[in-house]
Amino acid sequence: MRVISFNLLTSVIFSLMLPYVFSQDEVVIYNLISGANDPQTEWATGTLPTRADHAIIPFGQGPSINGMVRYHVNAKLNDGRQYPLLLETHPKWVDNGYIQGHYHAPVYVPVSGAKLRVKVGFLEGGFKGRATVQINLIVPGSTSRRLIPLLNQEIAYADGVKEFTVDFPSETHGNYYEIVLFVSAGETSEYDWVAWERIWITARVGAALTTTTTSTTTVTSTTTSIILAIQTMHLITLMFIGALIIAALILILLVGLMRRRTIEGERFQQAVSGELLRKAKLAELEKLRALGKISEEAYRRMREELGD
Repeated sequence: MRVISFNLLTSVIFSLMLPYVFSQDEVVIYNLISGANDPQTEWATGTLPTRADHAIIPFGQGPSINGMVRYHVNAKLNDGRQYPLLLETHPKWVDNGYIQGHYHAPVYVPVSGAKLRVKVGFLEGGFKGRATVQINLIVPGSTSRRLIPLLNQEIAYADGVKEFTVDFPSETHGNYYEIVLFVSAGETSEYDWVAWERIWITARVGAALTTTTTSTTTVTSTTTSIILAIQTMHLITLMFIGALIIAALILILLVGLMRRRTIEGERFQQAVSGELLRKAKLAELEKLRALGKISEEAYRRMREELGD
């Protein structure tokens, strides 16, 4: 059962790394959670407003005064629920500290548009947590790194886990963008254990099936075929894990039934042996009485002891 549990956990975590259908009309085309430790994603921390101490930090390091970004497996958020995979983004451990994730891998926004879907909160226990979370697009080729804001929200531990859905502005449709995730601690750095359960970019299924030509690239249905193939592999994997779980449960049930029958058989055998022994003792007692080797009083007492 421990092996099955480990395989199931691995499958759940791996499934989070794959594109999959969000609904009947929507498909996840980019997952910033799984892309957080991509070689093309750069993490840095510093202090507002000057950013003079802006410095790169590695992904996955432990607690540090310089802030940290890492995954948590089977951890709880401030709604008390346990999640298979969370992304913690802790700002630099100073007042007005921040952490920034720059996703350099370009993301294409379909001509028909896209949505940003976010679920974010705090790791359980950070009772005084309060922070501002932002997600922005960087206009490609802009010398001043012009940002297009998608999300800018203040969150607090006491308010529970928050979900946000944002439509990409029409000006972004049909173009490629880099993405910047930004978390600022504000005036105090206490308990800024910000953790993300979902950071998805989704698009209509029809958009992925359409060949779209832009000034910089041609998006073909090959991408969709790859996504559908991965989804099929994902489904087969889950079906295989499900079959293993069912087989294990059937095996446990059969072992339990066999054990029960064995115990019942042993009890029956003991009962039969006990009755045969009792009858043998009664016969011996009658023989002793007939030979006059036992008094009537002893004879009656012994029969009572034998339950007759």
